[in-house]
Amino acid sequence: MGVTWTFEIVVYLVQDNKPVFSVLQVFDYINSAQGVIIFIMFVLKRSVLKLISNRIRGIEDDASDSEEEIALQDRNGGANKIGPQILN
Repeated sequence: MGVTWTFEIVVYLVQDNKPVFSVLQVFDYINSAQGVIIFIMFVLKRSVLKLISNRIRGIEDDASDSEEEIALQDRNGGANKIGPQILN
């Protein structure tokens, strides 16, 4: 992100030089599309798309395969409930 921001400053400084400005304007488009790029990289993964399509079709996902359950298991293999009692 810092690279595109740096080139944004360069684009602003050379806006009077049309050929250079036209070439560096690509960084304007990349900077503008960063939100979309981040969304595609982190949200539109195969596993997330599979969960979304299953949810739309009404298919219940198998809880034993979910990463969340694996992450919430304690060392003895038992799953802990997450809720208000954790704050006590």
